[in-house]
Amino acid sequence: MKAIHKIYGVLALLIFVLVGLIIGSLMSGKSTNHELQATEDVAQSHYPGIQIATEVEEKAHYHSAVHYPVFKDDKLNKTITAFVEEEKAHYLKEVADNEVLLTERGWQASFYLTFDIHPVEDELYSIVFSTESYVMGANGRQTSKVFMVDLGSENFVTADDIIRVNEETRDVLYTTLKNYFDTSTDYQDMFFDDLLQEWIESTDFSNLYLSRDAITFKFDKYEVTAGAAGSPEVAIPLNDAGPFLKEEWLKKLKVDEPTEKNLETDNVSAGEKEEDDQLISIDKKKVALTFDDGPHSENTLKALQLLAEYDMKATFFMLGSRIDFYPDLVKEVFNQGHEIGNHTWNHKQLTKISDAAIKEEINSVNQKLKDIIGESATVFRPPYGATNDHVESFLTVPSVLWTIDTLDWKTKNPDAILAEVKENLKPGAIILMHDIHATTIDALELVLPYLEEQGYTSVEVSKVLE
Repeated sequence: MKAIHKIYGVLALLIFVLVGLIIGSLMSGKSTNHELQATEDVAQSHYPGIQIATEVEEKAHYHSAVHYPVFKDDKLNKTITAFVEEEKAHYLKEVADNEVLLTERGWQASFYLTFDIHPVEDELYSIVFSTESYVMGANGRQTSKVFMVDLGSENFVTADDIIRVNEETRDVLYTTLKNYFDTSTDYQDMFFDDLLQEWIESTDFSNLYLSRDAITFKFDKYEVTAGAAGSPEVAIPLNDAGPFLKEEWLKKLKVDEPTEKNLETDNVSAGEKEEDDQLISIDKKKVALTFDDGPHSENTLKALQLLAEYDMKATFFMLGSRIDFYPDLVKEVFNQGHEIGNHTWNHKQLTKISDAAIKEEINSVNQKLKDIIGESATVFRPPYGATNDHVESFLTVPSVLWTIDTLDWKTKNPDAILAEVKENLKPGAIILMHDIHATTIDALELVLPYLEEQGYTSVEVSKVLE
């Protein structure tokens, strides 16, 4: 009997601890911010054999947004995830070390780990990571890391594989890079020759990467320039890289042959875009459905199908880093008459980064959209809703927030999302959702018929602002 009582006692204690942990977890995760609290999403990218993993976390003292590629090969994934975990651990330690001061001052630290993909040839890609963290102070930490991946052989390619490293090639590279910085209007006043000499003498060139037509040398902040210059990149055309490329790579990259640029454009000008033929009668009530953080390979397509079924329009506030992966999907959204908004390239909090970084976050998206659909975004939404007069001064289009936060990122419950819409719906409402969640698309199947039943129609957000 005593043994049975002991067992019951242990079970009761375990249940008590488990309930406490669940309650503590729920309380610690409470946030007033509309963005993702602690989510993970993996989606197929535009590039064969590469998926995109996205992890977003929101806590009282910090938020983070992490994006990294996922491959079919476990060996490749192990190396990438080890790097990601190392960067996250570095940031979280810094947050923990400064938690008291962050609490006293009411500050929130931020961490962004993003990446760009540069196709080289066949199944060879350059993966360029950028890490930015801001814990204490305005400057923060900015670093980069390059992985070149050969999916065919399921191996990483290193700088040692590509370039001939000797005294002669270092001299050639020094002269080439120095000439670039000396003549660059962006960097010539912030360039330090002595730092470049030190870099040339000691570097292992691990942060160079290939693209279809260039070999690019990427520098960390402060490495060869003043901090205001950010993280410079110097791209040397492949046809000028002969002096330091190994012979096998000269042949592999066909350096002696003209390099073709296979850049697709729609050649669609703003004036050629088909006018919306849906005439909204004056007695119909207008609202704007808006979707952030996409496009998503599956969910965005499903959203388009549902919107077409109910003959309604929406505005998709897209991230440049995802636009780059899904150009055909961006075209489809545009061609179906929906509005495309700019949500920055890497979802950085604009109120915490430099002027140059703000410009890059905004302008790079517009340039990518021009390449794909022939025009830039017509509206803008700041990540986290974080903006001020200074940030707004960089914009040439309206900045749009929302009037109904569906909390789809938090509840992931279609009925709860519909309830938020019902409770707050009125003419001119701007409804915030995220098309990166499958549950949001399930909710859209409920929201659209409800809008129709209530005499509402969804239009582009710019039309609500008129």
